[in-house]
Amino acid sequence: MDDPKKQKAEGLIDEAKGKVKQAWGDLTDNAALQAEGHLDEAKGKLKQTTGDARDSLKNSPTKQKAEGQWDETKGKAKQAWGDLTDDASIQAEGMKDELKGKAKQAAADAREAVNQ
Repeated sequence: MDDPKKQKAEGLIDEAKGKVKQAWGDLTDNAALQAEGHLDEAKGKLKQTTGDARDSLKNSPTKQKAEGQWDETKGKAKQAWGDLTDDASIQAEGMKDELKGKAKQAAADAREAVNQ
C-alpha cells in the first residue's frame, strides 16, 4: 500500500466494521462475532496509526536529508564519469545534481533547527 491517506481511510472502515460486528455479536450473544469485531477494530486502528506514521515520515527532514545525500553522491559520480570520458555535459549535470543535493541537505538542517 503506497498511499498513507488510503491506508488511514481503510483503517477507519475496518474499525467501523469491527464495531458493527461487536454490536451485532452483543445483540445475538455470539462471542465469536464479538471477538472478530474486536480484531477488526484493532486492525483498523493499527492501519490508521501506520498511515499517520508513514504520512509524517514522507515529509520528514530525515528523508529530505537522505535524498540530498543521494543526489550529492550521484552528482559526484557523474562528474567523475564526465572527467574520465571528457564529457562536459555529464560534468555539468553532475555539478547540478551535487548542488541540488547540498541544497536539500541544508533545507533539512534548517527544518530540524526550527523544529527543535
